[in-house]
Amino acid sequence: MKILVFDDDVILGQEFKKVIEGISDFSVELSLNCPTLYEGDITLFDLIFLDYVRPGQKDTISTMFFLDEKNLVEKTIVYSSMFENESFEILKPYSIFSFIPRDSSSLFLEQLIFYFNKQQQIPDLNVNYSNVTDVVIVKKDNFYIKISLKDILHVEVDKKNLIYYVADTNYVVRNSLSNFILKHGDLFIRIHGKHAINKRRFLKLDYKDQVIYLENGTILPLSKYYRSEFYELFSIMN
Repeated sequence: MKILVFDDDVILGQEFKKVIEGISDFSVELSLNCPTLYEGDITLFDLIFLDYVRPGQKDTISTMFFLDEKNLVEKTIVYSSMFENESFEILKPYSIFSFIPRDSSSLFLEQLIFYFNKQQQIPDLNVNYSNVTDVVIVKKDNFYIKISLKDILHVEVDKKNLIYYVADTNYVVRNSLSNFILKHGDLFIRIHGKHAINKRRFLKLDYKDQVIYLENGTILPLSKYYRSEFYELFSIMN
């Protein structure tokens, strides 16, 4: 998923961008212009965060009209430090996805993006996932190597890449964790914004510290958001 952040304050905008990058594996771009002045193709983005500074109702209407023309209003999350009723009333007529405070917690943003992504996902009818094999092909040095999925202990996000951890080595591939889970969710489960584990390699859970131990001794954090799905899979009582 590609995310575009509009914020006219470079420092606050960069801080907000870093928060989103820290809780997801999605591509995030920051623009200091308003949507109507964005020079690229705004329709290439799946989610828009728009800083609302309430310059006037007329400006808001023109911005929303522009986003509506691009079919992006429902893919827009407006955030603002001025979270008063007047702002809400101005935005009320538009079908934006959400209106949130600028200082929203990272956990709240992680959950918000997850629900947005889940709501937007439409199965690709041209892809037959039943034919997905139990191996992946990765490149290392001058070789393409076939790896069995069952041998991958866990997967970690590294910027725009994934790291496949296999025994005593690892492989870096260009992929997103969301796409990986979509294809291989029968064998892997997401436990954190940046981590997924092989279900067969799970060894134990430290309930107090909420960390997961794998068979090889690797310790990974269990995010609060993914906890219920993990508990349900392994029949763990809350």
